[in-house]
Amino acid sequence: MVIMKTKVEFKSMGMFFSCMGFTALSHKDPIGRSGGIWMLWNPNVVNVKVVEASSQQITATISRQEFPDWLLSAVYASPNSAKRDDLWAQLETIAQYMEEP
Repeated sequence: MVIMKTKVEFKSMGMFFSCMGFTALSHKDPIGRSGGIWMLWNPNVVNVKVVEASSQQITATISRQEFPDWLLSAVYASPNSAKRDDLWAQLETIAQYMEEP
């Protein structure tokens, strides 16, 4: 599960998601009330290996038994063009080294 524009820190909601079975996560909390990306998963169902994480994106390799691995990038781009340029540079670097779809 990916949630964006959270506006709150993960610690305020962590127990809620844990009770739902999402016991593994990668998150970037918002700065003030701006942004925020949470990637949560149930490790009994899927394996997730975070490749890169920043305030604008979390990229992870998703693995599940009997299915091919694939790459997921959850992106919440900044309205600031300079910060978006940083995001594009990060994504281009990730793309150079990825082998998964």
